[in-house]
Amino acid sequence: MRGRQNPAMGIGAYIRETREAQGLSLSKAAQAWGIDKAHLSLIESGQRSQLQADTLLKLSRGLGVTVDELLTRANGQTGDGKRKPGVARPGTATKLSS
Repeated sequence: MRGRQNPAMGIGAYIRETREAQGLSLSKAAQAWGIDKAHLSLIESGQRSQLQADTLLKLSRGLGVTVDELLTRANGQTGDGKRKPGVARPGTATKLSS
């Protein structure tokens, strides 16, 4: 997967980073947000890529961001809608120089 970012990893990494920045353990966050600890762990590790709307809402509320911002992070974009440098759109091929 060179040159591409797994969208699930993008959202999972963002959730983990933001949760840790808030000083919350996985257990505390899961309990506070009403999400099963094992499920939250799978989301953060990128092993859960199909998130239901209610889960996205719980995550966004817990993190203090909008669902739109959460999904934007999954697409490798910054808050202003611009793409992060070096992150390809999911499903697009990138050319590798020789």
